[in-house]
Amino acid sequence: MTKKVIIMTCHQSFDIGRCLVDMEVKPINKRASGQAFEVILKPPSPVSDVAHSITSPPKKRDVSLEDIQKKLEAAENRRRSQEAQVLKVLAEKREHERDVLLKAMEENSNFSKMAEEKLILKMEQNQENREAHRAAMMERLLEKVSKTVRLNKLLVLKMIEMNIGYAMNMHCLETYFIANIVYFLSFRNQTLHYHGNGTLKSFGVLLPLSGAVSSVILQNALRSFELI
Repeated sequence: MTKKVIIMTCHQSFDIGRCLVDMEVKPINKRASGQAFEVILKPPSPVSDVAHSITSPPKKRDVSLEDIQKKLEAAENRRRSQEAQVLKVLAEKREHERDVLLKAMEENSNFSKMAEEKLILKMEQNQENREAHRAAMMERLLEKVSKTVRLNKLLVLKMIEMNIGYAMNMHCLETYFIANIVYFLSFRNQTLHYHGNGTLKSFGVLLPLSGAVSSVILQNALRSFELI
């Protein structure tokens, strides 16, 4: 199968747009092997000139100073608008950052306040616990001391009763007198000491005895009570 192709070449100075408008294509014959065409160029017509003139680009007109000024003003307005938009975005960003910073500072302050309150409460509880523990220890100590004092009093009273009974049986008045002194001082949890010169000393206080009670009798009486 072969095809006949008729190629038309135009002169370089020929207008392609005019060529496309002012030509007519007629089929010559149609065969099974191909088809031939005849291209007929038409002469220029007024309609084609008008069409060609319409498709031609418009001529540029002169730009005046007023137009340039308007364009500059429009460009300045656009620049100012863009600058205002950028400043607005920056202001919103700074406002957001300030809000975030204030919120963080508030949360930090609240956390510090809560931590301080918890610390104060814990210190108060520890102080109360220490005071309660100290009070319990003092109470136990006082109970122990009171118990010891009661036992000592009972022992002293028992010893005095025994010695007084012994003195009464021996008709020893001096010993009975000294036993009363021992009972009086021991009742006040005081320690009794004999100095050998007719005086008894208890907690640094000298108690002079009557001249009728001699040193020998006093020593014998205290020795009988096992105080010297």
